[in-house]
Amino acid sequence: MDGLLLPGLLLLLLLLLLLLLPPAALLLYRCSPPFQYLCKVAFFNCWIVALATLLSPLAALRGRSVENMKLLRAALLPLKRFYGIRMRVRGSEQLQLRGPFVIVCNHQASLDLMGMVEVIPERCVPMAKRELQFLGTVGWACWLSGTIFIDRRRRDAAIEVIARTARALRRDNLRVWVFPEGTRNPGKSMLPFKRGAFHLAVQAQVPIVPVVISPYCDFFSSKEKRFTSGTCTIQVLPRVETRGLSPEDVPELTESVRQAMAEALAELATSDHGDQDTEPPLLGPGKDRGSPQGRGGSK
Repeated sequence: MDGLLLPGLLLLLLLLLLLLLPPAALLLYRCSPPFQYLCKVAFFNCWIVALATLLSPLAALRGRSVENMKLLRAALLPLKRFYGIRMRVRGSEQLQLRGPFVIVCNHQASLDLMGMVEVIPERCVPMAKRELQFLGTVGWACWLSGTIFIDRRRRDAAIEVIARTARALRRDNLRVWVFPEGTRNPGKSMLPFKRGAFHLAVQAQVPIVPVVISPYCDFFSSKEKRFTSGTCTIQVLPRVETRGLSPEDVPELTESVRQAMAEALAELATSDHGDQDTEPPLLGPGKDRGSPQGRGGSK
């Protein structure tokens, strides 16, 4: 009899734990910012993988084409609603150019994807590190959308990709989105720029359009494990012409564009700090009005 009682008690205990798990997780989500951060980051990654898996077969019907970027953009645009992030765009008219051009943008975190799809123009593809190509269905979806993969560890291969892309820019009337810092930089200053995007623009003799995304520190911090709602400003700066420039001009061109973007980033960091005009998030609690961030302060 005792031998039957013990398994029954264990089963009952397991059922009770399963019943208590959802409300306990919900309570933890509402009360623990680090747990909320982990859940939101996990949702972000799962959303991208799931939508890439669902949309890739549809994109494959068209084959590798820049037109498939429309599918990826449509898949990523709803994310700002889930997180209660209001996107505010300034200078969008600078992107209304008829011909090809190169966009350079600062790189802070994976959230940059939400900013990118907010303003990305027609027939624009991102340039990404080659490792992304091997991330399962995500890499497949990127390849089908015309993403340009570059191997930064092999200089000769990178030079060949840039030369090939420069020819395609004019031939196919493409626009290319590049993160010239080369790695994520969550700080309020900019890292030194890699020169690939600028060599590309000079080789193709097309304009450069700088785009600056304001710091996320008011609502997102991987270091502090904090992810609330907030406002993100995207500033599109005036285009920089490269017609008549040569490879010898690339270092000066790179530094002048970086300086203009760094100044814009510093201005955005000051003007946007503590902005309360946010969207109500679909994924639960937004900005805590009683917290330092909710009052416009900082830790």
